[in-house]
Amino acid sequence: MAELLLAPMSLSLITQLAPPGKSVRMVGLWLAATASGNALAGALGLLWGSWPNHRYFALLVISSIGAALVLLIKQRSLDRTLGQTATVA
Repeated sequence: MAELLLAPMSLSLITQLAPPGKSVRMVGLWLAATASGNALAGALGLLWGSWPNHRYFALLVISSIGAALVLLIKQRSLDRTLGQTATVA
């Protein structure tokens, strides 16, 4: 449900941030990244039966913390890019 609610906003953001003339390519890249993420989530779900529960959930926690760290590292450049987009629009 969350993906259905966030998809229109993310596609709008991608088209705003894309360089002129490359928005279609960026939307395609976004959809490919979403498909890759869904495939990775499915592959991760296959580990449920073969791994002990504590290892499985530890992997989920570590990957979530890793993604949060990447976003924190990139936050300044994202804020700058989004701020420039807001003034242009």
